[in-house]
Amino acid sequence: MAALCAGGVASGCSGRHTQADECAAILDRVVELELAARGFQDPALAARAKQSIRHDLAPELERCRERPWDAAHAACVRRAATSDELRRHCLALPGNRERTTP
Repeated sequence: MAALCAGGVASGCSGRHTQADECAAILDRVVELELAARGFQDPALAARAKQSIRHDLAPELERCRERPWDAAHAACVRRAATSDELRRHCLALPGNRERTTP
């Protein structure tokens, strides 16, 4: 998750949009949280579920690079306990023009 703010740490990641590697890290975190919520323990089943979740979230990944991004967003993604929390709070922080709906 340290990569979420890579390249922009010195400037606090302010005034820029999310980079491709940051979007990938966000997606990885959502997948991790979804798998945990669904209780996947078997590595083979988890791998198939991960592919399915990534496929389902592909449109969100495409829109990700349009979002403003800063250190507060990165910290929120790291702290999120659920994928719903990540979507509702982290991706809806002030500065993001595209907010998720409740």
